[in-house]
Amino acid sequence: STYNQGDQHLFTVSDQLSLDIIQSNINTRPIYYSVTVPDNYRIGLDRNLVAEGLALRVTPDLQVADKSGFSGPINEERMQAYLLDPPKTPASGPRRGMMLRTYNDPSARYSYLDRQYAFNYLFAFMKYADWTLANNKPTEADRALDTLERRLPPELIATDDYPADIVADLYQRAGNPVKAKKYAALALNILLKEPQVQDNPNRAMQKKYRLADIYVLNGNFSEAERLFKELRQETGEKNFGPVAFKLMEVEAKRLDAKGDKRGALSKYEEMLRATGAPEDQLPPDFRPLITRRNALRKELGVTDSGHR
Repeated sequence: STYNQGDQHLFTVSDQLSLDIIQSNINTRPIYYSVTVPDNYRIGLDRNLVAEGLALRVTPDLQVADKSGFSGPINEERMQAYLLDPPKTPASGPRRGMMLRTYNDPSARYSYLDRQYAFNYLFAFMKYADWTLANNKPTEADRALDTLERRLPPELIATDDYPADIVADLYQRAGNPVKAKKYAALALNILLKEPQVQDNPNRAMQKKYRLADIYVLNGNFSEAERLFKELRQETGEKNFGPVAFKLMEVEAKRLDAKGDKRGALSKYEEMLRATGAPEDQLPPDFRPLITRRNALRKELGVTDSGHR
């Protein structure tokens, strides 16, 4: 239902119309929502949606639940055509591809809507990059992020809403530390310019968490550690939790950066044990940690059991 009020669920006329369209056509013709349609207008179908560019196709089968924060699965072939294979000229017949030229034109004048819609294009590229990383295709993710940089250059469109830290993290996961640091620096510059939030403690803590993560990407481990320790006090986290895990990550990466490979390996192993889950069941954002741990094991001649 579109609206929930306690234990009351309101099934509106527009919901009924959408449901009738879907039930009457789902097996005979494609049905899509625009990505700009709010969740509460999708009549609870989020688990039935697959992204194809800036459109979400309704499927009769439930999709795998999204754990990435990028809102569900994609049709990789169609997303690739849409994002990475732009037509050079308008096509007279059906042709997948996005002719996006305004944002990399320094002489273009952006309207309010141009800036609002820029995030939809950014999100499509980030979603595709995240999907390819989750499916062990870091080269393809790196290509998508480089295409994003060319078509929506941050120096022309970056604002307070530009998700530079997410782009930095995706580049880091794709194995491109140079670009990761570039976007981490941009994210740091944007966040530090934001006014301090005095009347919203939760938002202030969220900002501090993002800053600490960015400092990790920048290699400023002492500042990251300071902020995470402050957060641990502010949240009252007593037992092992997300902030404690981030402090372990800071220490592991500090040891790694110093060249203490055995110490770093020990800390990475400790982090993975602390999750309490089999490695093949961990979310995709753990893959860089596992990859680095495996590389150190190989370099140091350490087996799964920890013996040389």
